[in-house]
Amino acid sequence: MSAPRPRTARMTGLLAAATAVAAGLTSAPPAQALTGPGAPNGQFASVVRLNVGDAATGRACTAALVNEWWIATAASCFAATAGRPVPGGEPAAKSTVTLADGRALEVAELVPRTDRDVVLARLRIPARGAATVKTAAAVPAAGADLTAAGFGRTKTEWVPGRLHTGTFAVASADATTLAITGKGGDALCKGDTGGPLLNAAGELVGVNSRSWQGGCLGTDPAETRTGAISARTDDLGQWIATVTDPMLIRPGQTIGSGTTLVGKNLKLSMQADGNLVIYHNSGGEGKGAALWSSNTYGNPGAYAIMQADGNFVVYKKDGGDGRGGHLWSTATFGNADAYLRFHNDGNLVVHRKDGGEGTGGGLWSSETAMRPNTLPGDGRLPAGFWADSPHRILVMAADGRLYIWDKNQAKQVWSSDAAGGDGSYLSMQRDGNLVAYRKGGGEATGNSYWSTATFGNPGAYLTFQNDGNLVVYRKEGGEGKGGALWASGTLPADPRPSAAVNEAGGSDRVRWADFDGDRKPDYITVADNGAVSVWLNRGGDPAGANGWQGMGQVAAGTTTDRSRVRLADFDGDGKADYLVVNANGSVNVWLNRGGDRVAPWKPLGQVATGLTTDPAKVRFADWDGDGRTDYLFFNDTGAVDVFLNRGGDQVAPWQGVGRVTTGATTDPGRVRFADGDGDGKADYYAVKPDGKVDLHLNRGGDVVPDNGWNVVGRITGGRTTDQTKVQFVDFNADTHADYVLAGAGSSASVLAWNGGDPAGGNGWIDLGKVASGA
Repeated sequence: MSAPRPRTARMTGLLAAATAVAAGLTSAPPAQALTGPGAPNGQFASVVRLNVGDAATGRACTAALVNEWWIATAASCFAATAGRPVPGGEPAAKSTVTLADGRALEVAELVPRTDRDVVLARLRIPARGAATVKTAAAVPAAGADLTAAGFGRTKTEWVPGRLHTGTFAVASADATTLAITGKGGDALCKGDTGGPLLNAAGELVGVNSRSWQGGCLGTDPAETRTGAISARTDDLGQWIATVTDPMLIRPGQTIGSGTTLVGKNLKLSMQADGNLVIYHNSGGEGKGAALWSSNTYGNPGAYAIMQADGNFVVYKKDGGDGRGGHLWSTATFGNADAYLRFHNDGNLVVHRKDGGEGTGGGLWSSETAMRPNTLPGDGRLPAGFWADSPHRILVMAADGRLYIWDKNQAKQVWSSDAAGGDGSYLSMQRDGNLVAYRKGGGEATGNSYWSTATFGNPGAYLTFQNDGNLVVYRKEGGEGKGGALWASGTLPADPRPSAAVNEAGGSDRVRWADFDGDRKPDYITVADNGAVSVWLNRGGDPAGANGWQGMGQVAAGTTTDRSRVRLADFDGDGKADYLVVNANGSVNVWLNRGGDRVAPWKPLGQVATGLTTDPAKVRFADWDGDGRTDYLFFNDTGAVDVFLNRGGDQVAPWQGVGRVTTGATTDPGRVRFADGDGDGKADYYAVKPDGKVDLHLNRGGDVVPDNGWNVVGRITGGRTTDQTKVQFVDFNADTHADYVLAGAGSSASVLAWNGGDPAGGNGWIDLGKVASGA
């Protein structure tokens, strides 16, 4: 294979970094692979194998996932001719990424840098649930040790079957590259091009570009140099964040049939029936909570595309620009390089090339932005608007129908029933009447289709209260002051967090979870034969003979391995469901409809492919406080990644939050997730070897700059050094997790939270033995 033109005389002979699969492919840039040790299973799971072109004439490289849609690698891997720039857009040759779990995904788009050997490549289908790498924010110091990972050759293997790593020291850095040298004989070889260069924290500082390949199989034995050049990424954080923003649809990018983009509160779904729909995250196709749609249903396989001319279009399956098949568009053509963004406020907007949120340049909008909860007199809102409360949302659908949706129950709890069609809007009139008008209608012209009939009250206003009730108040009225003229009559949503949503008990025989939805944790056992039995909490032993209400066996179970069985609220109805982590790591769910003696369990089937086959590394807890349990994954280092429950694989994709903590321990068995402050979100408890317990309150985790955790510190000296006997669950339903201590047999005692050790002598209230055991 031919060597590229040397960068300087000093670097003459340095080989570039893409390896040809076929020996005759001399026009492609050469490449390298690591001679270091094989990576332990499960480590460096964000590193992927990249194949460009077919098996006969293609080349192999390495890359790293920076989020579920994008990889970072060397641009030279995609170069048709060595040393020539790589154009953006669809790759010239079919390119495939193979993930750590064996899934093969096609590359759909390239976004190269022009100043260094770096490209970001978008996958056609997202790598749901795959590990990702974080970009470093500082250049590594001279002499610092870095880790390189790759799938290339080794000293003894042409095509290794596993990932290898090596240690490299930083020799020097310039504006765009790092010069590194292998330690202990480690070197980059053919196939390692584009692989990640990681600092001690596991953060991406560069992608490997060129190497001398000293010691690699097939290299001249006289070549002993192990130096290499990597393209810096530590200064590309903002560029990477901008390019890989999953809510940004650039010119030429498509949203294929069946694809869903999940935003902060709303999701955009290109449904299989051809309709492009914006839903609240708690709803979806077949469930409800739609705010806007293209009304293009009845066209299976239809897709959407952000065209280069600035028009966002829905086409029939076989249609396209110049081919016909147009179903709907924003009619924003004539604005070259305009782009589409799904904003955090829920608004879908086509922006001019240089426009954006806060800078103007909007060409079209779905009008689905979240609005304030109060609409004053003479105010109006368009169809598609929505307002938020802790447990419910108020929506005016695209057809003009007004309704209230319960986020936890995922169902409609009130509706105006009447719809006015496209162009409808809601008006809080000066006379005090709340009126829905059809397009072109108004107070002076009429054409209304629904109202509260509260006219004759000048200055009246509308408010969507925190309790989920929609109310029209007199001018001087308000919540707590009276003066209501009309209300939706929706009963207040119970603000107390559910005791069903966070699993408690781990793999033990005894579990604690709310089986009947009264917000108190019940005593649940998982027998050796897998059978599940329940005793309902009516106050426990201190309440006397009626403190526990036995239900008997509620489920025969699906496995005899207790470590794979979890009890947590998957669907947000306040009752603990039955979850199983299968031997292959996937997760199946059966919804609690009362148990075997009341009503059959409802099987949902597989809801997650999972990230590990080790059930000890998986927890289920409500990270975001929406009333539904989420998937939490422990890495080998103790770090925790979170995936938000949006309904599971068959309803809506899990939403990856990322790494929320590096962890206080490498032992998952010492970590508990429970709600310590009553905000509905799972907090992090660490049980230390001496029995002391530290509490970290969840404020969004490490993904939130600076204030993601409120570190409370030690909350108790503990009652035991055996962490398996300690759980945290809200036994008395006061919204704060209590300290539950397992005793002899299967008995349990409770210390009720009253501020913990920081509150002084009365920080814990000893309830004594609450259960004698089953």
